[in-house]
Amino acid sequence: MRIAIKKINYYSQFIAAFTLGILLFMTVVDVFLRNAFFIYMRGTYEITQMLMSIIVFMAVGYSHDKKEHVVIDIVYEHLSHVKKWVLSLVSSLFFLAITSTMTWVVFQFALRQMDKGDHTSSLQIPMWPMAMLGAFGMFMFGLSVIGDMIFIIKDRGVLSLDAS
Repeated sequence: MRIAIKKINYYSQFIAAFTLGILLFMTVVDVFLRNAFFIYMRGTYEITQMLMSIIVFMAVGYSHDKKEHVVIDIVYEHLSHVKKWVLSLVSSLFFLAITSTMTWVVFQFALRQMDKGDHTSSLQIPMWPMAMLGAFGMFMFGLSVIGDMIFIIKDRGVLSLDAS
């Protein structure tokens, strides 16, 4: 299961990267048109906000799998295996609780947006699909944490600070 989760997160980061490319291209075109021809692209700010949610939420699971997040290892490296195991389990449970709560809240927010028919103010783009993608990204992050917990409990392993 852990390998399947890592594979899904691996492909999710390509969605985030592609979305980042779209965002960068749109920003460059918008700045060029404004400065060269005084033409303003309507809705650039709205689209930027929406695309940022995809970039952040679709990449967080992959960064967790690759251990690219912030860690403080001054104390952790000097602990015994048992203490590292306990700390790994407790921190994973904590992350799972936070991630589950965030996933549920974002999912409920997307459902409310869908029910109310919320659209962006300028371009009238429905807002709920971006919130659903955010909830999916958080769900994938939660699956990564569950994968770590399976490793911790089943193999009595500890979370290392590198991706190997």
